[in-house]
Amino acid sequence: MKALLTFCTVCMLAFVAGAQAAAVRSVEPNYEKVKNSRWRCRSCPYELGQGSRFDLSATLLQTDDVDARFGRDNGLTDDDSTFDASATYFRRDAETGRVIGLIGRDLGLDSGRLDLSLVRPNRFRASVSWSEIPRNEWLNARTAMTGTTNLRFPTNWTSAPNTQGMTQLVPGSRPTKIGTERRKAEATLAYRFGGNWTVEAGYARETKEGRALSSGDFLYQTTGLLTPIDHTTETLSAALQYTSGRWSAGLHMRESEFENANRSLTWQNPYTEGTGPGEGRKALAPDNEASEWGLTLRVSPFPGSVLRAHGRWGELRQNDQFLPPSVNPAVAAPPMPLPPGLDGTVDTSAANLQWVIPLGRHVALRLTSLDRERDNNTRSLPLTPVLGDRFPSLALQSRHYSYKRDRTAAAATFRLSSKTRLEIGVAEDERRRTLLEVESNTEDQQWAMLRVRLPRALRLSLRYQENDRDASGFRNITSNNPLTRRYFMTAREQTSWKASLSAPLGPAIHTGFSVDRRHSDYPASVLGVQSETDDNWSTDLTWQIAKHIHLSAHRSKHRVRSRTAGSSTAGNADWQGGTEDVVRTSTAELSINEFWRGASLSVTFDHSDGSGRYDTEFNSLLSVFPELVSKHRAMDLRLSVPFGEGYLASLRHYTERYESADWQLDGVAVNTLPGMITFGLLSPNYDARLVAITITRKL
Repeated sequence: MKALLTFCTVCMLAFVAGAQAAAVRSVEPNYEKVKNSRWRCRSCPYELGQGSRFDLSATLLQTDDVDARFGRDNGLTDDDSTFDASATYFRRDAETGRVIGLIGRDLGLDSGRLDLSLVRPNRFRASVSWSEIPRNEWLNARTAMTGTTNLRFPTNWTSAPNTQGMTQLVPGSRPTKIGTERRKAEATLAYRFGGNWTVEAGYARETKEGRALSSGDFLYQTTGLLTPIDHTTETLSAALQYTSGRWSAGLHMRESEFENANRSLTWQNPYTEGTGPGEGRKALAPDNEASEWGLTLRVSPFPGSVLRAHGRWGELRQNDQFLPPSVNPAVAAPPMPLPPGLDGTVDTSAANLQWVIPLGRHVALRLTSLDRERDNNTRSLPLTPVLGDRFPSLALQSRHYSYKRDRTAAAATFRLSSKTRLEIGVAEDERRRTLLEVESNTEDQQWAMLRVRLPRALRLSLRYQENDRDASGFRNITSNNPLTRRYFMTAREQTSWKASLSAPLGPAIHTGFSVDRRHSDYPASVLGVQSETDDNWSTDLTWQIAKHIHLSAHRSKHRVRSRTAGSSTAGNADWQGGTEDVVRTSTAELSINEFWRGASLSVTFDHSDGSGRYDTEFNSLLSVFPELVSKHRAMDLRLSVPFGEGYLASLRHYTERYESADWQLDGVAVNTLPGMITFGLLSPNYDARLVAITITRKL
């Protein structure tokens, strides 16, 4: 009653004040000048009502001194002028709610994407998309070989027992681009009927073309090879979903087929004839198929409780015809003929279960279960390896790897106050595998996390976790040294913690700080990795200097260290190795919005330094490898100025300087190593510049 009287009193006072103001007001407001383009009708059946938008932009780009790393994912790998275009079309019908959308991005580049969608709420949804995804690796790889699947040296090639005697190797090597280009087309259609049922179908086709670095050898004589990539993957999918009230269920199916246009790669032996076969051959990725079907379920057994379940079952199939074990005519055929194909079959399954249960107003319990299994049902076959394409060995039975993982976890969240949350959890993770030295691992995990909102808008977050992994006994079924434990299978003791704090330093300044550490020990490993430490800290600052001026800054450091024990005699450890990788990053951005007739300006600076140190200690003698170094400097300047009616001019000037040194690459020419023809790769070093002028028209 008191609230109603207060509300009536406020309304009467507002009415009287409004009447008095109207009596003395001499100028009527012009509501036509009010900018209401961003207002939304929350009572309308469709939020935005009827409307349409069409934006078209054209861009002229100029790049200089670029490198494969600079254009790794955008395709800008040439010093040239390039035309680019983007477009956005959107239309919504107020009566039916039907929406048509068309988005095109970077249509003039190798990284273009086009999306078309047609949606009618609660009825149907259709979409078609096309995209190109480049992956540029190297621009300076050098090779003297020509061909695609049959690599040959020049006709005047001089064979020799080592690279120093190959007189045509250096003058005959030419630079070659290494990378791939993926093109993907997708189409999906979903239709809702009966109010609760939704059926969906989709098709996708992806092609991947290009070349990758690989190698082939004749025992101790190795040749760098360019492997052709010409892959096609097609996928069909279908789904059915039912939604009603407090529960929903779905069924999905997927069929995928992978095809490789090239079955094998043959290359000429560049070394002296008589010391090996005239050519070698290696098999490439075989054609294969995959099928999957799955179930999903979501139900609320009682108010506040949610149960989610997901299950997937799949089958992988591969039955390509076997290639002969050797192309060397001097190698006799295997005593047992090869079967027509592998007839390989692998069954996979995955199941996830999560149940959130409220235990009163201040406690919630979350139970999760995860199951993964990979069961290889391929039959074992007798196969005869040929070493160096010259020496057949004894027949060996093929071995097939299977894997299973089970994880269960429980976590309780306590609402200690309106500003404090505490989470405590435990988990058990069990992994089992076949054909490896360690058959199973069981890892126990415990963690606690605290989140607190302190006075003056401070926010504090703390997390601590312990993992203890044990391992089954060593099985001497592989060629591994019994004193060696692979790091992902051996016993491990791990602790980790993280702390973060964010706070305002005034009405316009906000800062945050975060630090975390993870340390792992491997007590059962006599040889191999002994310990690992991962440290990281970062700090951020945002400052609203004025209404339209903002400044942000970031600083971080990431350091990873490890220690490894080794043996020169395959016995007890007699040498130690260490690694330390450090990355320091700093960024700053200044943005000024609407400073002159709606113009906007932003400038961003990036500064990153990386280093890698590797050392070994043997008989109290410390040996340090040359340090791996990378330095990255970048500045991104963007200016946007509206002009005319619906036009926007944008200027971007981006510079990127990258310097690196890698002793594994630098100074290693194609003929430096006597028994190996390399690609003569160089560490990336460039000073690239990108200038882009864009005109956008809004219709």
